[in-house]
Amino acid sequence: MNKRLNLIMAGGYVAVGLLAIVVLSAISGEFMIGLLIGLVIIMLGGLSHEFLLRSETHQRTARALVGLRDKVETKISGMEKDVGKAKADAQGANATAQQVQAAAQTATEQLKALQDDYGATREFIPQLQQFQQSVSGDVEYAKQTGEQLRAELQALQQQQATLQQQIQQVQSMIAAAAQPAPAAPAVADNPPPPQPAAAPEPQPAPPPPPRAAPEPAAPQPEAAPPPAAAAEGLTAAALATLEQQIGAADSDSLVDNSLRAIAESLQADAVDLYAEPIVTLPERTPVHVECYGGVRAADGSALTIDQNLDLSGREPVMMAIENALLARCLDRIVELDAPGGDESACFYNVSGMTLADRGFFSTLIQHLEANPGLAGKLVLEFPQAALMEHGEQAVEDLVRLQETGCRFSIDEITDLEIDFESLVGFGFRFIKVGSKFIRVQANQADDPETVRGLAASLKGIGIDVVVENVETDLSLVELIGFDIGLGQGPLFGQPSLVRS
Repeated sequence: MNKRLNLIMAGGYVAVGLLAIVVLSAISGEFMIGLLIGLVIIMLGGLSHEFLLRSETHQRTARALVGLRDKVETKISGMEKDVGKAKADAQGANATAQQVQAAAQTATEQLKALQDDYGATREFIPQLQQFQQSVSGDVEYAKQTGEQLRAELQALQQQQATLQQQIQQVQSMIAAAAQPAPAAPAVADNPPPPQPAAAPEPQPAPPPPPRAAPEPAAPQPEAAPPPAAAAEGLTAAALATLEQQIGAADSDSLVDNSLRAIAESLQADAVDLYAEPIVTLPERTPVHVECYGGVRAADGSALTIDQNLDLSGREPVMMAIENALLARCLDRIVELDAPGGDESACFYNVSGMTLADRGFFSTLIQHLEANPGLAGKLVLEFPQAALMEHGEQAVEDLVRLQETGCRFSIDEITDLEIDFESLVGFGFRFIKVGSKFIRVQANQADDPETVRGLAASLKGIGIDVVVENVETDLSLVELIGFDIGLGQGPLFGQPSLVRS
């Protein structure tokens, strides 16, 4: 199209030039002048046309150059952004590489520490095995000793029964005879056969001694007295010790008013028993209860120890109060119907002071031996710290308690590094841990399977895990994921007063 236009315009310039030549030649009368002027017109038209063409071309070229410059600037700006991003990515990659390098170094150090711990553990395993064998031997010896003591107790009971029969015979003969002399041969004709050591006791047969003759039968706790009498004996002994301690420390500096008020309420049997349910998970079916003792004043208000009281020097009084409260609560637990029927248990926490009191603990064992119905449904709870402090001294007592049918539990757990298999041999059937402690253990291990595996392994050796202080449904959902079978806390019920 441009070519045709250019040709037409060139033809127009030539036609105009020729017309100018003709006109100018006619006007001037000189052909050469007309020719020259015509050629000049043609040349000027061609030059102006060329100038216009070149000017348009230059404009298009300039516009193209401007567009190209804008594109180049846009490209350069994009490239600068890409370079900046690449630099930032390189810096981030460098920081990540440094973190990875630091993590690798930390992992190497931890691996080395684990290898060292593993080596130390392997060296310690033989010692643990020897200790376990030693403990097993001690337990076996304790069991044999218990069997021997039981056999001796049965023999003493038989001897006591024989002596009582002989005393009754002597008393009846004395009452029937006119003279006391014939009573002596009667005793001599029937000496006690089981134990020669007890034979001299029935021989003083004159009239005055027969009234004192029942004195040899004094060790009645060994003769399995009725439950009521045994309970009275345990409570009376605890209250007598409490009264003695209060009297021995009869000073305001040694006995605070709150302690004296608690002692008086214990002596007056102003004690309430509270029971908190322990339920199965996830069904929430009540199966056990944990019992708490509360002491009340004359107006019915609860009595507690002053929190600001300095307990140093008052340990004997505190121990006597703990023991008396336990004795009072056992009087009520023996009649308590737990929700789970025959399979249910009544948990009661035994403080470290009671565990350390060997005299009271021995009396408690005699009480439970005389009350197998109570011992069979009782679970005594010991804090982990108390067991670690007094466990070695209480081994024989724990064996005797286990033989009565009583079971045990550990609570206030702060460290799971425990030889649970050895504890099973001593009668421990439960372990109570707080819900927060369980979550901390799972977070530290960064694997719920660790806690789930612990619960399963304990269940496999005969120990049930009870999780305490469960407050919300959200925490319950998390705990159920650990396969823990028993739970306790405000979510399942508050402690309620046991009505006698």
